[in-house]
Amino acid sequence: MKRKIALFLSLLTLLTACIPALAFADNSKSLEEAIANVRKRIDIPSEYSEISYSNYTRNGDTIWYLSWSRKDGIPGEISVRVNQEGIIQSYYHYEDYYYNYGKLPKISREQAKANADAFIARANPEIANELAFSDYDYVDSLGDSSYYFTYYRKENGVFFYGDSASVEVDKDTGKVRSF
Repeated sequence: MKRKIALFLSLLTLLTACIPALAFADNSKSLEEAIANVRKRIDIPSEYSEISYSNYTRNGDTIWYLSWSRKDGIPGEISVRVNQEGIIQSYYHYEDYYYNYGKLPKISREQAKANADAFIARANPEIANELAFSDYDYVDSLGDSSYYFTYYRKENGVFFYGDSASVEVDKDTGKVRSF
């Protein structure tokens, strides 16, 4: 009887030690999928080679925070939040450069909007057709270093103002800074 109990406890201990390893393996696969999905949808320049990450689960949905930085020490970072379905929930690209506020932009608002539209279509093709641009009460300021665009979800001709996306586009480079 003692042998059976000892064997049972040994197997139980072995099994409980394996469960975290199995969870880590699933987590690792999910991380690889999240990174691959983001790289497929967003250009991550090769100089951004250092990656850090974290994740959490809410209501059964895993959310990944991925951050790429430069190995050469030059300030800059690309941060992306993506869920397990591949929907990019946020994007931020920081580059350390001097911006001369008050100068005329190098690209037009129309070109910046085209860049914002293209970014949304590439980053989230699943929801791009559900978003409608709104320029309600937007006034450009010469002091701004970016153009700002707001999109609202629109279904059957009805706007859902509580469900929106904002895109920031650099006035000099035309690059999307945030989403």
